[in-house]
Amino acid sequence: MKSQRMGGTSRMRIGRVVVLCLGLAALLPAQASAAGRYIGTYKNAACTATGGSHGAGKVSATAGFQETGISGTNYFRTIATVQKRKDGRWSDWSPSSKAKSNVFNDDALTHVWDYGWEYNFLASEASGTFRLKFVYEFWDQKDGPDARLAKLTKYGPAC
Repeated sequence: MKSQRMGGTSRMRIGRVVVLCLGLAALLPAQASAAGRYIGTYKNAACTATGGSHGAGKVSATAGFQETGISGTNYFRTIATVQKRKDGRWSDWSPSSKAKSNVFNDDALTHVWDYGWEYNFLASEASGTFRLKFVYEFWDQKDGPDARLAKLTKYGPAC
């Protein structure tokens, strides 16, 4: 049986593939650790058909933020929106409400912030299927325009 040798071109291709794979493998842990620094949790979800300030029910939840370590983050911002399901699709239904945390140092500490939000339905709004959407933003305060470092979106249960 004859042995076959690889030509120089084949070795170069294999070498490039190996270098590419090693480069991608080196990037994955960095991306995974960066993603783990920005955590948004959806807590205390509630939806009632009665009660609330208008007597027609309400939807409420808490947006929980966590930033770990030196990530560049100096404050959190959330945007809360009630969504309504119609014809099989969700769409923004109420005006969005924005809130911003206090500014904190970008240090090795873990910083957390909870923002509670609720929407009280009017009697004319009480029919349908709704959910609450939170947008979680992690910001770096700068001398010039601030920079958004990460953005997450989470949806509450339908009610």
